[in-house]
Amino acid sequence: MATGWSLGPLLSLDTSQIIHVPFTGTALHNLRVIFLIVLGGFLLGIPSLTIAFWNGMQAGMLLSALEPRFWPSLAIHGAPELAGQFVATLASLGLGRGLFRRVVHEEPVEWRPVLKQSLIAVLLTVAAAGIESRITPIIATGVQG
Repeated sequence: MATGWSLGPLLSLDTSQIIHVPFTGTALHNLRVIFLIVLGGFLLGIPSLTIAFWNGMQAGMLLSALEPRFWPSLAIHGAPELAGQFVATLASLGLGRGLFRRVVHEEPVEWRPVLKQSLIAVLLTVAAAGIESRITPIIATGVQG
């Protein structure tokens, strides 16, 4: 049985590496992404939408490269991870809108919704990293065997 898939030069997967996924490294990487997405609001959310588009493309390529029997091991952590990125994108767009209205209409920026959405994004991302490091390897190992 093959332990990996390849989708040309764009995507190459080695499923043997799914067995050990470090929580700290995964959480820090995904939190950096969340941080960059939210900061994209200072540029009217354009970078955030670009990241969302890119992540959507990657998820689509990954699903097309994986056999359907491996989808549960991806979905179990991918759902909260992508939800966290979606909420961070909403926070970014809210920030961009608030800053735009501040400059154009001299209205105060409402920080509370941006901070609340950012916190939700962080919680979803940390939960996804926990699932990815603890549960995904169990599911992937069971599917491979």
